[in-house]
Formats: sequence, C-alpha cells, structure tokens
Amino acid sequence: MSPPVEPEADGRVSRLVGYLRHGDGTALLAVLLWSVNIPLSKLSLGEMDLLVFSGLRTWLGAAVALIALVLLERDVSLRPADRLPVVVLGLFGVGLAQLLFHGGLQLTLATHASLLQGFNPVFAAILASVMGYGRLQPTGWIGVAFCLAGLWILTGAGWGDPNQRLLLGDALLLLSGVTGASYVVLSRHFLKAYSPLKIQTYALTSSALMLSPMAIGPWMRQDWTAISWPAYAALAYSGVAATVIAMLFWLSSVRRIGAIRTALYQYLLPVIGLALSLLLLREGLDVRQAIGGVVLLGGLFLAL
Repeated sequence: MSPPVEPEADGRVSRLVGYLRHGDGTALLAVLLWSVNIPLSKLSLGEMDLLVFSGLRTWLGAAVALIALVLLERDVSLRPADRLPVVVLGLFGVGLAQLLFHGGLQLTLATHASLLQGFNPVFAAILASVMGYGRLQPTGWIGVAFCLAGLWILTGAGWGDPNQRLLLGDALLLLSGVTGASYVVLSRHFLKAYSPLKIQTYALTSSALMLSPMAIGPWMRQDWTAISWPAYAALAYSGVAATVIAMLFWLSSVRRIGAIRTALYQYLLPVIGLALSLLLLREGLDVRQAIGGVVLLGGLFLAL
C-alpha cells in the first residue's frame, strides 16, 4: 500500500500538471529538449556525413510521428486544398531549415549555435507582427538592433579563420532560424483545423522524401563501423525527442497561447544550450564571444 500523499504536496503536483498542460509548460519543455539537442547533434555530426545525419534523423522522426498519428487519430488525411501548402511549408520550414542548421552546426561552434538560436524568437515575432498575429513594440525594435550588434561582435571571431568556417556556419544558422520561424508562424493557420501531430507528420514525411535522393551517395560511402554508440544515441535523441516531441510541444503552445508568447520561451534556449555546450563539449568562450553573447541576450530581453 502506497503512503498517503500530503495535501500540500498533492496541490503542488496538481499545479505542476496543470502548468505542463498549459501552453507555457509545453513551450518550456520544448526549449529544454532543443537545448540538449545542440551539443548532441554536434557530437553526431563529428562522425557522420551531413546528409546521412539529416536523412536518418528525418526518417526516424517521420516514422515515429506517423505511427503516433495512426494510433491517436482516426483521420490522417488533409483537405485537398491544404495538402500542397502543408507539404511545401514542411519542405521549407523543416527540410530546408534542418539542412541549414546542421550544415551551420558542422562548421561553427555549438556555443555559437546556442547563442544564435536566440534570434529565432525575434524572427518569429517580426513575422507574426507583419502578418497581424501580434505587435512588436518600439522597445522590441531597439532590442533587434542590439541583437544585430551582438551578432556582429559574436561572429567577428570567425574573421580570423582562413576559411571563414565560423562565419559561414553562423550565417547558415541564421538562415535556418528564418525558415524555422516562418514554419512556426505560418503553421498557425493550419493549426486551426489540424492537430500539431498531423502537421508535423506531413512536414517530416515530405522532408524525408526530399532528403533521400541527396543522401544515397553519402549513405553508401559512410563507414558505419566507425560511428560510436554515443553518436548513434545522439542521433536517436535528435530524431525523436528534438524532431517530433519538442516540435509537437511547440506547435501545441502556438495553438494555445499564440506565436509571440510562445516565442518568449526561446529566450531560455541560448542560455541553457550555451551551458550544456560548454559542459559537454568543453568548448572555449573567449572575451569577444562572451561580450557578443551578453549584448545579444540583452537585445533579446528588449525585443521580447
């Protein structure tokens, strides 16, 4: 027989469950899952080809999402008029965004990737404001200016690299942020009629089909025996937790509390991701990068 639960403890549990069921709780969980994904993806990309990693990650996520959709929802179809827009949105906001993100992460540092993820809510807030889903206040535009200044300082570290690897990687990460934010904001229209699971399933499946032809050559050349089990485990986490579960949490939050309020929680991603990258990958952070990160985070605080 289990011991009785104290009323006070029971009340705390009830409040926690209620918070997690609300859009704010699911947004926070999504950010935590994405923060862990940055250093883990960096680990896998160190042992796998970019297209191999992205292809396997997307197919794994698509399979898990499709199984969940079939089990949880009776109707897995879309209205004929919505099929092409949802597929195109998925190709752009998931397939392309994923290639840009992983390509950038392979070239730059995980600490840079963590800090630059803070631009995603800025992109989402600007787009949502333009489309009439909310309004970015004057202080928000000042924050955007600070973000750009912080970005210039942060990516200035890449100018010393002969191949401009860091700078190119940071640029790809920013483009990934634009496409990803567009996906989140534009999907709000379809979330009025469909569940987040259905939207994400179609997006992942179409992206997996797009990536497959490009990945055939790299898959055949990949030395699978040289890949360590931590890299495989990181791939599994990235494909399931970061690709499916986190995005379902995120889209659910957009559906419940709106795109702009949901975007507020991505303010935490650079802080958590940076700490995990420093801890797990032992990446250094010089003075210039630290100053750029502080200015960027300050700009995010004003923008959001």
